[in-house]
Amino acid sequence: MMPRKLLLSFTLFLLLPFAGPGQTGPTEAQTRDAAVQARKTELQALMNRRTDLIRQWRRFNLEENAIFGGKSKKDLRNIAEVQQKIIQLDNTILNFGKLENYQQEKTEKKENIQLQKSLYGRIDSIETISSRHEEQISAAGKRENALKARIGRQQSVNRGLSIALVLATGLLLFSLFYNPVKRKGRDRMKGSKR
Repeated sequence: MMPRKLLLSFTLFLLLPFAGPGQTGPTEAQTRDAAVQARKTELQALMNRRTDLIRQWRRFNLEENAIFGGKSKKDLRNIAEVQQKIIQLDNTILNFGKLENYQQEKTEKKENIQLQKSLYGRIDSIETISSRHEEQISAAGKRENALKARIGRQQSVNRGLSIALVLATGLLLFSLFYNPVKRKGRDRMKGSKR
């Protein structure tokens, strides 16, 4: 059974350079399908071998080569050897199924592990992005608070300047319209004219 696999592998190896342009080799699905087909072929060969052994066992069971028409030692030995071969082949077939299930479970487990790693990687990247956004929001909040404080200081400075400007304007107007020295001088001038 191994030479067939070896021959198949060797044939694929030799034909690989002649693959068409753009083809770098069989895809993963094609490789998996080829492996499944090879396993089925191998299992069918084992089943065919078992069928042949059962026919041989029946034939030996029907033979009666002893002197009085019974089974000779050679007949019994042949029957026992064929039975052992059938049992060994049955064990191989059972183990073949177990091995196939084991390999399938192993492949599924490997795929699940890869999927989990991918999901954990995505979760980690989401957490990283989330923490980055939280940092950006926190920094924006700090900038907003700083701007509010600066605006508050500027408003209080502007209020103080406004009050000072109003007072200065009021004093200027007061001094323009109400000047006691000018008024006394005017009052004197008005009195001397009279």
